[in-house]
Amino acid sequence: MRVDSRSDRILITGGTGFTGRPLTRRLRRDGHEVLALGYDPQEAETRRFDLCKLNSITRVFVDFRPDIVVHLAGMAATQHRALDQLY
Repeated sequence: MRVDSRSDRILITGGTGFTGRPLTRRLRRDGHEVLALGYDPQEAETRRFDLCKLNSITRVFVDFRPDIVVHLAGMAATQHRALDQLY
């Protein structure tokens, strides 16, 4: 990913995950406005978010208006108990 402008508004899904946390910190340190979304946020300036709710997704895009979206959200293991709820 190449980010040229110092004023990019960057939306990160999975912002509380293994890759999302350090990426969020780095982009903020580099001067970008970052909205990090996560299912279980533990850090400041990270919003709790469930990607399965369409109205919530729409609201984030309307309110934040990101220039860049980095999608890191996902299940790391297929034996996750949340899968039972999907099928």
